[in-house]
Amino acid sequence: MSDIDIAVSWNKDEKEKLKKSLLLQSRIKERLRAEYIEVGSLNDQTLSFCYNVIKDGICIFGKEKDRVEYETSILNEYLDFSYLAEEYNRAFSQAIRKEK
Repeated sequence: MSDIDIAVSWNKDEKEKLKKSLLLQSRIKERLRAEYIEVGSLNDQTLSFCYNVIKDGICIFGKEKDRVEYETSILNEYLDFSYLAEEYNRAFSQAIRKEK
């Protein structure tokens, strides 16, 4: 875990996400004179991770239209998925109780 975590949403066609993330991380470390900074790509993260970034994170840069579209997409997917996950967990719990 780092002191500062930064998540970046790159363009979908971005082929050098890792290289650009590492370069950004290096530049931020230099500017802030901080040792523990981690930059990661939102494009490669799980749905629950992206949801938590939206829920708990702070957007420090981004076009309003793009941010709203991204957040809406993640929230819709997460809410659809969370309903299915709850149903699965409920059925799984009932099956375990029946076996006992």
